[in-house]
Amino acid sequence: MKTFKYRPEKMFKSDEGDTKSPFVGVVEIEVPLYVERLDLVKSLDIDPNNPGLDNAVDLIKETKKRIKSIKLEAKGQTDKIESFDDLSYYKEGADIINDIGRMMVNGFPLGNH
Repeated sequence: MKTFKYRPEKMFKSDEGDTKSPFVGVVEIEVPLYVERLDLVKSLDIDPNNPGLDNAVDLIKETKKRIKSIKLEAKGQTDKIESFDDLSYYKEGADIINDIGRMMVNGFPLGNH
């Protein structure tokens, strides 16, 4: 099993290189194989070129299954995010979940970010 370490502070950058994410830390994700991604797209009837909300709930459930650990902190706050549910409470957390969901469909970048 290959894992990907998703670091929000590296994934969300402005054009000037400033971090847009209010979180620091890491989300560890089990990376699906190419065939598994294709099966996911097929089973959810997702159009990778035009993703909509139709299958968002099912994709989020699949994403949740692949997340192995969450160790995030909100910058400048004492809030620790250590579960999928914790992450789901925040708009910025939903942005991370959606970004990981897109990777579940389109593939993960090379290396750990």
